[in-house]
Amino acid sequence: MIHTSRLETACGLLRRRVGVPSHIGKWVAIIALICSVGALGMRVGPRLDGPSPEETQGIQDPSEVLKPRLTIPSMRLAIPVLNPGIPKSTQEQENEGIWPELRNAEAVRIAFKMKDWITRYNQFDSVIVSADVSVSADLFLVARIVQSNSEVMTLAYRIVDARGVIWTEERIKTYRAEIGWHERYGKTDRDPFDPLYQDIAEDVYLELANKSNSHVNQHKRNEFVGPRLSRRSELELITITRDLAFAKYVSPEFHDCLKETGNRLEIQYVPEHTSESWLRIMSVMTREEDFVRVIEKYYKEFVAKIEPDYRAWQQDAFPIARKLRVEQDKREALTEINNLGSRMHTTITPTRIDVNGKVVTLTGSVQSQFAAWRSMITDIYEASKSSNAVKIISADP
Repeated sequence: MIHTSRLETACGLLRRRVGVPSHIGKWVAIIALICSVGALGMRVGPRLDGPSPEETQGIQDPSEVLKPRLTIPSMRLAIPVLNPGIPKSTQEQENEGIWPELRNAEAVRIAFKMKDWITRYNQFDSVIVSADVSVSADLFLVARIVQSNSEVMTLAYRIVDARGVIWTEERIKTYRAEIGWHERYGKTDRDPFDPLYQDIAEDVYLELANKSNSHVNQHKRNEFVGPRLSRRSELELITITRDLAFAKYVSPEFHDCLKETGNRLEIQYVPEHTSESWLRIMSVMTREEDFVRVIEKYYKEFVAKIEPDYRAWQQDAFPIARKLRVEQDKREALTEINNLGSRMHTTITPTRIDVNGKVVTLTGSVQSQFAAWRSMITDIYEASKSSNAVKIISADP
């Protein structure tokens, strides 16, 4: 097994440096951090230090582990909530049978389903569901819903790393649920589209396995040529970029550590990891991790709330081959999901942040609260000598 320093863990792609005034009233300004695809890569970024594998993986039964751990650095995978694929025209929505809030709810639920399957492949120290690609991670699984009608699901996805390098051009996979599935498995924890989610998880694993082979070969070459001529593997460059992009975002001291070309980042130098400023960067990362856990908790609770009604809708809507059924039970389930989905995507429980004894309350949607948090990071870095000076409080009292 090759060991790599946790110093050389990563930072997601930073698209721009956001300057934030120290005045507390500006701390909650909402910043547009949702990034976009470009010709040379994909915009993603910045970073947070992942929790322990035991905490995030959540695998209780060893038989659930599908693959042995590859020889790779410690890495985090982020799965942003899926693009729901909702047409802008209400007429198109009606023609395609799309209920917007139902589709928005699916966008969150599917992200967690993919997380569950990728977790079982046992390759990442942390797999997180995030509001968008502005969260910090080594790899991103960016997906969108092409079709979902309870009988057929089509998902499009790509894998992008922290440098903005697109590992796979968009892939599209379709799965049709088996006839009689709900009668056989409807009362279990299984999902009719588990084969689709597992197929995507397998794709992620195979792409990572290719990089792992290169990682191992590079270390063998390094042992042969010696320290002076040794080179970092591609996976190591990804993890280092992740950390550097976060540092670049937080402090002007690190503004030149990365070179930006198009949508790509390239390492220019690696700072001294024992310096006071770098240790403060690491401290801020730990607080960001706390906040990301709060955000993911909101999403997880939302999925738990909609699950009974969603499964009822799946079962009722399954006979697509026959006449579309519009029974009262189905409409009630859809109405409840729509109500829950609407509340989820407009507002969530406010989050309170205690910074050196001053409490700031973040309100609004998940994306708004995360963007507001990001607008505070620079001030937290400037004001806080210790991560203990910042506390995340998940909900108002």
